[in-house]
Amino acid sequence: MSTLQEDHADLQDKYDSHSHTTTQKLAAQAAELTARERQVESLSVELHSVQEAAATHSSEVLRLQSALDAQTTTQTDFARHEEEEASWSVLRAELTRQAEHSRQLEVAHSRAMAELNTLRERHTAMEVLREENRALERRAAAADELRDTVMRLEAEVEAARAEREAWCVSLLPQTSISNFV
Repeated sequence: MSTLQEDHADLQDKYDSHSHTTTQKLAAQAAELTARERQVESLSVELHSVQEAAATHSSEVLRLQSALDAQTTTQTDFARHEEEEASWSVLRAELTRQAEHSRQLEVAHSRAMAELNTLRERHTAMEVLREENRALERRAAAADELRDTVMRLEAEVEAARAEREAWCVSLLPQTSISNFV
């Protein structure tokens, strides 16, 4: 029994020691738990504060994103407008060049038409002159024929005179011939 009492006393010491250690551990854990609860509270408050800040920042980011999108749209519209302006300026320059070229062509066309009308008038005048020339050539040919006929007739008349004179000379005496001539 004394061994049992010693064992019991040893066990009691161990129990007391464990009980004391456990109590200390529990007290330490209770203190740590309290500290942790305070830390959780503090972190919850901080989390709430950070969530509010995040919401504020998120709305600010959305506002800035909207402003950026609007700015991008404005810049895109401005760039598109500048490109269109550049295109229009190229088109205006080309249209101006085309209009000037058209005016030059119209002036050249007017000159060419005036020259064509002059040449047509000249051609008509030349055709009239050619027709007159043909008529004059026909007249000249007719006049040449008449001249030939007149020369032939004059030659015939001369021959007839000469024949008559010869006939008269042979029939009439010499004195009476001088009366006819």
